[in-house]
Amino acid sequence: MRLFRAKDPRTLRLYARAKRDVETAMRLIERRASKTNSWLSATLEEQLDYFRREFWPTMSKGLPLEFAQSECMVKSSFQGWLGIDPTKEEQREALREAHRIYLSLQ
Repeated sequence: MRLFRAKDPRTLRLYARAKRDVETAMRLIERRASKTNSWLSATLEEQLDYFRREFWPTMSKGLPLEFAQSECMVKSSFQGWLGIDPTKEEQREALREAHRIYLSLQ
């Protein structure tokens, strides 16, 4: 079962949009961090909450609701910047939802 199809135009558009959104988020975060030291002194949960409130609504547009509400998707999207990983249970739940959504499209 492959949900990502490398030559599928829809998949490529979704990937390009997600990449642009992440790049925009990083520019804004770097700008904010350079103006104040609050980002460096914020806890990991505060940083994740900031990403969740400020950037996730834009980044998750077009995703199925189950994915947009998934903690695994949020953590995976910001993993590189925050150094966090979804838990095994969050990963299993995301895979169950992906499988359920995939089967409903058949």
